[in-house]
Amino acid sequence: ARLVLEKLSTTAKFHYFIFVALNLFLIWLSGSIQGLGVFAIGICFTLAILIRIKRDFRQSLFFLLTVAPIGLLTFLGAAGIGPLSVLRQETVIYRRDYWVAGIRMTQDNWLNGVGIDSYGDYYEQYRDLAAVLRTGPQRVTNTAHNIFLDVSSGAGVIVLLAFMLIFLLTSLSALKLIKRGDFSATDSAMIGMFFGFIFFCLISINQIGVGIWGFVFIGAIQGSASRLRLGSPKGQSDLKNGKNKPARQIPSSTYMGLGMKIGSLFLGIGGLVISVIPSITDAQMLSAVKTRDFNSMLQVASKFSATTFHKSKYQTMLLDEGKTQEAYEFALEEFESNPRNDISLRIIASTDSAPKNLRIKALALLIERDPNNAEFLSYARNLLRSLE
Repeated sequence: ARLVLEKLSTTAKFHYFIFVALNLFLIWLSGSIQGLGVFAIGICFTLAILIRIKRDFRQSLFFLLTVAPIGLLTFLGAAGIGPLSVLRQETVIYRRDYWVAGIRMTQDNWLNGVGIDSYGDYYEQYRDLAAVLRTGPQRVTNTAHNIFLDVSSGAGVIVLLAFMLIFLLTSLSALKLIKRGDFSATDSAMIGMFFGFIFFCLISINQIGVGIWGFVFIGAIQGSASRLRLGSPKGQSDLKNGKNKPARQIPSSTYMGLGMKIGSLFLGIGGLVISVIPSITDAQMLSAVKTRDFNSMLQVASKFSATTFHKSKYQTMLLDEGKTQEAYEFALEEFESNPRNDISLRIIASTDSAPKNLRIKALALLIERDPNNAEFLSYARNLLRSLE
């Protein structure tokens, strides 16, 4: 944004050029298709802002409407669809399978969803036969690789609409900033990164270390839009002539009161604590797994912050060590709280000492959970017949 929009010294231009080149090199090195997509979207919005500065908003909007179909066709081509299917990428094809499962979950559970972060417990049930045959039934996932589908499948359509409203309002604020032409290079960069983040949401996982930045961009854009409405006390950078506009006074009534400041502080601290807890749980489980400390693994897997992943990992480690009785005992506890945990169900179904009726119930749930896995269905039905 600074390279394209600002008048810079040769030294500054060289600095930013090296910075951009290094980032592109790292994207290429990692083989990240979505990284290139995010970068391309950011560049398009930077050019749109340049057109707005040099000409007018209508031509800027026309440019965006022109490149949008090209971007869509490229995206579909990477998924093996449309005239640009020559760009087909296997990782995107796999994501198609995850999206289909997420859509089917949403359709069947449109009001409440299957439960937040429960996508992995239902994926095998909702994946289609093509997903099983493409690479085999062993390819599973615990996320739709599309944040909007993660929200809709986990919490339902009403929550999805509320979530999408955040993005819609921010998109409108960004377009208003572009239309007014009253923004800095930093605002321009935030706008480009925000729309790049939307693309990221369509194709990637809701990983908190990355996802949090999208909401930083949202906050920055909404803040700039608020300054535009109320008048900036510091003045805004005018990219046409590089000068600062005179400050406009904000009425004192628009500043936050003491109560709101204290409330915001406590909400911020609470949000920070809540966001840190999962990371601490992950770190504790990783440390216990590395040292093969089963007591510590059990403590972590029994915490309220433990996820299905942590519990499944503990049970898998127990089985690898031949600790079948401990695995069975933990599977029984997990079955009470989450009767869809695949590892727990398999342990219960295959444990000879387990009650017969419980084994039959576990097998029936496994068959319901993975209806397209022909190899497993044959094994499960044979075992079920022997128990009956």
